[in-house]
Amino acid sequence: MLKPMIKVHHPRGFTLVESIVLIIIGMLVLGIAIPKFISATNLRRAKEVTLILNRLFDAQYTYHHKHKTFTADIDSLPISRSDLDSKWFRYEVVYAAKDTFFIRAVVKRPFGLATTQDWAAISSARIRTISSPQTLGKYAVEWMAMMKNDDAKFYRRHLSGDVEYEPD
Repeated sequence: MLKPMIKVHHPRGFTLVESIVLIIIGMLVLGIAIPKFISATNLRRAKEVTLILNRLFDAQYTYHHKHKTFTADIDSLPISRSDLDSKWFRYEVVYAAKDTFFIRAVVKRPFGLATTQDWAAISSARIRTISSPQTLGKYAVEWMAMMKNDDAKFYRRHLSGDVEYEPD
């Protein structure tokens, strides 16, 4: 005689232990992903400094070529207004004369370690500066690399005795 097959009932869903393990794994993934995301976002924000200050530098020389002087009025520079409308930085021509200028990007809204006291700047001699390598400089890595490159060129020229202009 054949025995009837006994149906084994398998509960659907997760057990309490499986649920707790999934929650712990999810928390670990988020604990790693969120700081990486925040850091990448801050790097992206600070990358704007490199792009816009270099555009403003070029715009000043375009203006100078046409008018034979640099301008302190940032709105008169041949640069798109949308480039200057930044959520994170305020761009300003701190000083401009016939032969020289100084343009600065000031942090408008703090992010990461950068505060509203932080700024990056470029002069007519393409000398780049940053207020603090520990705050804004931590995120504006391209600007910091350009500054180091500028310093290396400066020291090479002066140590070799060659003080002539060296184009970038």
